[in-house]
Amino acid sequence: MIELSKLNEADDYEKQEELYHWAKLIAADRWEDICMEAKGNPYRELVQEELEKIRQDETERWLYLREEMALMDERCRLNTAMHQGLNRGRTEGLAEGLDRGRTEGHTQGLQQMQILTQKLLQDNRIEDLKKASEDENYLQKLMEEYRIL
Repeated sequence: MIELSKLNEADDYEKQEELYHWAKLIAADRWEDICMEAKGNPYRELVQEELEKIRQDETERWLYLREEMALMDERCRLNTAMHQGLNRGRTEGLAEGLDRGRTEGHTQGLQQMQILTQKLLQDNRIEDLKKASEDENYLQKLMEEYRIL
């Protein structure tokens, strides 16, 4: 906790601290004191600039605040649009990926079945081919046997 009313009691060491200069800036009564405390520190100079805007007459202050609100509204609109675009892109990308995965999986499955059918026919294993067409577990066993996976 800082007691701004006791700033005049600070010793030389405390006057070298950054916190002391911020406290002096906050407690300043005169514009000249604000300028002196802000000088040379970019962060305190930004505070000084904001205080200058606040000091403007009512019309200028209203115009400044209106401009700031318009900028904040625009940032909010852009942020909302970006998030909506990202969500839409994710949704469309997921749907496209699922469709592509199904298609590729189906194609790969057909190719594996063709290879197995050819090998079983070459080995004259017609009964195994018939059984594989009816029994998924047996089909899997034959795929593993012929190393088609």
